[in-house]
Amino acid sequence: MLRAEQMQRAASAAGPELMQLSITGMSLERVQALCEQVRRTLGDDEVASVAYSVGAQAHICSGTKQGVEELRKLIEAQARAGARASVLPSPEHLRCGAFQTKLMEEAQRQLRKALLDALPKLRPPRCAVYFNVMGEAVPAGAQPSLIVQLLADQITSTVRWEQTVRTMLREGIEELVVCGPPG
Repeated sequence: MLRAEQMQRAASAAGPELMQLSITGMSLERVQALCEQVRRTLGDDEVASVAYSVGAQAHICSGTKQGVEELRKLIEAQARAGARASVLPSPEHLRCGAFQTKLMEEAQRQLRKALLDALPKLRPPRCAVYFNVMGEAVPAGAQPSLIVQLLADQITSTVRWEQTVRTMLREGIEELVVCGPPG
């Protein structure tokens, strides 16, 4: 619950103008390069980041309205190459446009602090645990300090969904259970 509460608090503090953009027909690396171009053009206060990499050429970017609009323009300029960008409807009260971006840094700090406070009580995992921040698993017996680091890193990092699922399939996982908020 702490993670969700801190993310919601940080999203509310990010300001009223947040957006999400669905992008298809472009590699993760290319979208990341365009996000960097937005940062260089508009400065550090405007944000456009790859929040979710859901397929080889399917991504969702989040950030400030101005940053995401600039990213949309850059992608639309490459439409002949098959790239498409569509603004995603995002319920205002959820503030999703801030998730998985640097706008979550305060939530990350708060979560990291809480996890570090709990670290003496944590035990190594009994099985492999997959982390979308790297698209890989940490093995059973991994140090709890690594788990703390990865959990905190996930708040401001791209969700590497496709990579994570491919890793699971390669490692023989046949059934996936995704836990998320109710509703």
